[in-house]
Amino acid sequence: MEVLVQAAETSSANMQIAVSVQAETVAELTDSDFSDSDFSIDEGDDDLFDEYIDFGVDEEEQEEIDDEPEYVLEDEDLDLSREEEENLKYKFSAFNAKVDMDSPIFRVGMVFADVKQLRQALNAYSIKNRVEIRKIKNEKTILEAMCKPGCPWLLKAGLDNRTRGFVIKVYAAVHKCQKAWELKALTSNFLTKFFIDEFRDDQKMGLGTFSRKVTNELHITVNRWKLARARKQALKIIHGDEDEQFSKLWDYGQELGTCNPGSTFLVSTHVVTNEQYPMGRKCLKLVYWSYDACKRGWLQGYMPIIFADGCHMKTKYKGVLLTAVGIDPNDCIFPLAVGWVEVECTSAWEWFLTTLRDDLNIINTSPFTVMSDKQKGLINAVIKVWPDAEHRFCVRHIYQNFHEKHKG
Repeated sequence: MEVLVQAAETSSANMQIAVSVQAETVAELTDSDFSDSDFSIDEGDDDLFDEYIDFGVDEEEQEEIDDEPEYVLEDEDLDLSREEEENLKYKFSAFNAKVDMDSPIFRVGMVFADVKQLRQALNAYSIKNRVEIRKIKNEKTILEAMCKPGCPWLLKAGLDNRTRGFVIKVYAAVHKCQKAWELKALTSNFLTKFFIDEFRDDQKMGLGTFSRKVTNELHITVNRWKLARARKQALKIIHGDEDEQFSKLWDYGQELGTCNPGSTFLVSTHVVTNEQYPMGRKCLKLVYWSYDACKRGWLQGYMPIIFADGCHMKTKYKGVLLTAVGIDPNDCIFPLAVGWVEVECTSAWEWFLTTLRDDLNIINTSPFTVMSDKQKGLINAVIKVWPDAEHRFCVRHIYQNFHEKHKG
């Protein structure tokens, strides 16, 4: 028994010696210069550890969640529990028409706002991939589309109560058919919507340039008549319906007097007879309008100078837009009045300048200076209507006229 006790004491002593040797070795290998006290927790700072460490997070469970396959989806719009989400075979993703419509990519579970949006996406997909998509069932609650006979491409979609949208339920994305050069989905309306921004940048785009853009973007050829209809619709969207706009002039004048009392709005018409209207038809002749807020602001803090100029309108009904602007105390352009006439001539400028003078209640024109280009009708009108005012000419227009007549 004594032998066993001595053996135990000896082994215990040997273990203490080994631990002390190991501690000394670790101390020799540790470099105090590499320690950073900024990240060490001082004594009594245990509350920092409790405050910033989340004891409810299981690292192993978090790693399992991060390793989930892509087809396990979490749709925030559904508000499903974790168990219900795990039972789903796919997750739902919304179709963004502003981004995805240019080059649609379908997949099972994709949600559309309604069946109309899905139809538009199918047309865009058909044109972008040059395949003829046929709609076997095309109803409000269900849509089934197939490709050519013998091609395995298939899409089935319908209403979904969970997402309250139109969801793709079956989709086979493989095509085994040849590309098509003529597609029914490629209509003038589609070309108008697809290239509307191109026409906003270049409203004078020719049909040849438009055809090359269609070929480069969609890799398909379109006949000239369809391109012409698409361009006409695009310009109509950009400019608006001019007939409708002219018909609303009286409504605009009434609204102007209601919103800004004291404003001036004058419209003059004349009767025109032709083969289409043998009894005569009222046509627009003159328009003048000015805002009361601009008139009062200019009269209270104006510089005695008025700039007059005309701009030829290149719309369907042509005409000339006459403008009169001043300068405010900050040397910025200050609008005074705008007019529209059929032709820029002496009588048109006399009418506009006379209306402007009476509208501003100007009796003595000697303190004022009128600046313009050297348009003959405007020069004669200023001499007649503003006889005592100084008439000066714009240096930029003088330079352009000089440069046209004296090259180099």
